[in-house]
Amino acid sequence: MQSFADVEIKISSAEEKGLKQGIEQGVSLATKNIALNLAKVGTPLSFMALAIALSEVTLNQLLNN
Repeated sequence: MQSFADVEIKISSAEEKGLKQGIEQGVSLATKNIALNLAKVGTPLSFMALAIALSEVTLNQLLNN
């Protein structure tokens, strides 16, 4: 049988992992929205790559999905 402290540690660890995943998904969505908005106003792909810190290949894939 697990002790209360062991269960508490597992719950805390799961919460931390979930929070980290949520933050990563939020950053990913924000990056995609920024790229789409920059593309809408005609920003060159090379500038977008520098501004967003993604490769042009990755940006092309992002914009074409």
